[in-house]
Amino acid sequence: MVENRRPRRPAILTPAQTESLVGDIDPAQESALAHACAWAILNVSDSTFGAEVIQRLHEVIATEGVDIIAHIWARSPEFTLPGALWRSYLFHEWCVRDLHVVTRLYELGLQEYGLGKYETRHSAGSLNALLNELEHLFAGQLTDDDLENLLLWTSSVMRIIAAGNNPEGSWIEDITDPLAYPVTLRSHALVRTAEELERSAQEAAHGRLE
Repeated sequence: MVENRRPRRPAILTPAQTESLVGDIDPAQESALAHACAWAILNVSDSTFGAEVIQRLHEVIATEGVDIIAHIWARSPEFTLPGALWRSYLFHEWCVRDLHVVTRLYELGLQEYGLGKYETRHSAGSLNALLNELEHLFAGQLTDDDLENLLLWTSSVMRIIAAGNNPEGSWIEDITDPLAYPVTLRSHALVRTAEELERSAQEAAHGRLE
């Protein structure tokens, strides 16, 4: 259950800290590193990350949490694997931090939509079930074969929460919030992110999510 998760590190990197870490890296190198780390999470090796490096990366994540590499994905385009992982990561972090609030919004959203519309294999499970699956993703326990379903499931749950939130589908509104990033601060953030994850799931289904 989500309530029994081990204590997390205090907060993810702020946008300023992210910029200080990756700002001086050549954009092409930054993109290559973001993609390599993203595929490594799914146990897919490449010329940058071989099997031994992936194993060490998973060991570090098991000790420090995926926070240690997630900032590398922050500037990745939405319809890429690192972009999809970044959006999923922000959503997961928000849910774990504000679980009581998010659970209430989820329940209100289900009432708004009615159970029938979202009674599918992607979103019929509880919010806790999705968070557990996202934990498995970031722990390196899933593969690229799991991406389509997980991204669709996350997208559906985000739409439900948005319906329980407000008509604007806002997400993070305080610019001092540790989760205040362009993805979360923009207007209609929950709905727009859900749409992006749905599109990413479609790309994954056809083997085009890079």
